[in-house]
Amino acid sequence: MILKTGIGLGLALNSFLGFHPPQITPPSFIDNSQIISHKHSSIETRLTESWSPRSSYEADYLARIAESEQTLSSHYYELGFRPLKSDASVLSEQKLAFADQLGIPYTVIRKQDKRLPIPAWQYRLEFNFGKINEETFDLLLEHYGHISSLPSKVSYNPNKIYKLKDFLPPIVKELEGTRLEPSNKAIPEFIWSLASAPLKRRQKPRSSLYTNCWGIAYEALRGASDFKLFYAKANWMLDTLRAHSTQLASASDLGSFPDPSRLKTGDIVIVSHMSEGKEYFDHTAIVVDNGLYFEKAGSGGKTPIRIIDQDNLHSLWKPGVFNYEWRRPVAGAKWEDPKQIFSLSSKKALERFPGLKNMPDIFLGKHSADWEEEEDGSTYLSIYDMRTVSSNERSSL
Repeated sequence: MILKTGIGLGLALNSFLGFHPPQITPPSFIDNSQIISHKHSSIETRLTESWSPRSSYEADYLARIAESEQTLSSHYYELGFRPLKSDASVLSEQKLAFADQLGIPYTVIRKQDKRLPIPAWQYRLEFNFGKINEETFDLLLEHYGHISSLPSKVSYNPNKIYKLKDFLPPIVKELEGTRLEPSNKAIPEFIWSLASAPLKRRQKPRSSLYTNCWGIAYEALRGASDFKLFYAKANWMLDTLRAHSTQLASASDLGSFPDPSRLKTGDIVIVSHMSEGKEYFDHTAIVVDNGLYFEKAGSGGKTPIRIIDQDNLHSLWKPGVFNYEWRRPVAGAKWEDPKQIFSLSSKKALERFPGLKNMPDIFLGKHSADWEEEEDGSTYLSIYDMRTVSSNERSSL
């Protein structure tokens, strides 16, 4: 969602880092009460070109990081995912344009979780096809199974009751209808000692398992079966989305919005706003059908991962206040593993933060960061886990 969000470690870095991002104020509904700040006045990089564990504790910590890349205990509840409640479920008249064209029958259920704090967050749509023949399966797969750059792996089963999300990318199929409660964990002192002088801090250094709308959308576009949960710097993500797509339209006034029928399954909508001549990336969602979107509704532990209609999207991101941009992924675009472009081990990250280069590679490759500059010139760095959720270990909620 908005740039200045999330739960993480604040680490004050001086101008030696070579980056001075703008200060940004989040919308009032963003809960920043859990942000953990962690500040020091200077960075002192060690001169050693390589590093190896100096104790069994350090070796064990790095071994656990390495092992989690291969055998992550990825039961969703353990990761912090919670199923959305269905306090009220009613039949909806929402349409699936493609299914209607082919005369494929379906039912639509509008579900509500009254526990979510913002009324517009409470609703989600579920589309059910029931048991279908193989010809119908192939038609649905051909249309809805190509959001991502990788082919869908869903297979036909005559006894299965199919839902729309079964034909969508793995992260949509697995996480739609849930929310993620962010969690944080301590980062051992020895990790930070590799990159910095003694720290002046209010809290011990921590990292967070956290993702937002663009982390989820990116992995839907990438379409990998073993997807990642991660958070990326907003302007890095915005640049990446634009580099992999072409613009279809851009407008702020609702009257200038393109007709939904012009959009295709897999198109991207980017929501942003301007402040003092600068563009700020607020939200992104993926077009599923005519007037339907897949999204994580925002940041924090109360935001649903869901399929919603255009009116719901507009109620949260009001046209006239926010600008909308519609983009179509370039055919054959390569959506790289987030580790390659968003982690602390990426070339771009190490260019921004050269003081971190002496941390173990396994740590850098499993974490990403966000940052903001304060008026006193300090830069607060928030650290986030980058977790791979392996398809052969997932279990449903």
